[in-house]
Amino acid sequence: MCKIKKGDKKMAKLTMAQVKENAKNEVKERLNGFLTDNEAVQFDDNSFAVLTEIEGQEVWVEISLTAKQYTKTKVADPFDPYEKAQEWQDEVALKAKEKETKAKAKADKIAASKAKREKKGE
Repeated sequence: MCKIKKGDKKMAKLTMAQVKENAKNEVKERLNGFLTDNEAVQFDDNSFAVLTEIEGQEVWVEISLTAKQYTKTKVADPFDPYEKAQEWQDEVALKAKEKETKAKAKADKIAASKAKREKKGE
């Protein structure tokens, strides 16, 4: 009878690259129905293009699968979609405020110029 050493029973641990590849493949399987129904064109291992039409113009939209960092390393923290969403929302709000400020400054400038012209006309 052959004895199994204690360490021999362990399954080989997946590398980070293998875990990420497996994750992308799992999500790709979940999206398979959508991709098939919409006649998506696969042009890379994890990239697809879906054709849509906007006001009579055909437009290709790319869908690319990227497995994000899932553990803390020396150079990166795990990806947190909620944190990224908040950062994006904050950026959108900041840009909207900047746009509003610029529009107000432009309107004030136009009003001042108009008032100056009207004053000259008197």
